[in-house]
Amino acid sequence: MRYEVYRHKDASDEEFNLISDMYKRIMSEDKYLCIHTQKNLNAGVFVNGQLHPEMEKGPLHFQKTVREVVTEHNKKEDAAGHEIWPAQRSAPQDSTVSQDTFSFPTPVDSYTEKDDLKDSLNANLATAIAV
Repeated sequence: MRYEVYRHKDASDEEFNLISDMYKRIMSEDKYLCIHTQKNLNAGVFVNGQLHPEMEKGPLHFQKTVREVVTEHNKKEDAAGHEIWPAQRSAPQDSTVSQDTFSFPTPVDSYTEKDDLKDSLNANLATAIAV
């Protein structure tokens, strides 16, 4: 593992070492947990469990919020009788413009040939290697 710990210019050695040592300990514990969880995943013995109600409030809140938003959206679709795509533009009902004006083809093949796309993606790009 490689990480950087930055120090506030006014922090004393004692304050910095306290935070730095705590960070190193937590990172070490996380690495240990990740390594052994991956071993269990690879062996097929890992089983997902419930999140801890006190120690994992952030993920629990996020899951609850997403569940509520998705459920509410589903109710709106049921009431409307069709799918609702909030990010998709639609023509006003009294518009003379066709709804097709706002639709875009989705497959990449409809824009260009695959070889042209590959060539354009690779043109003039330097190779970068992350280690």
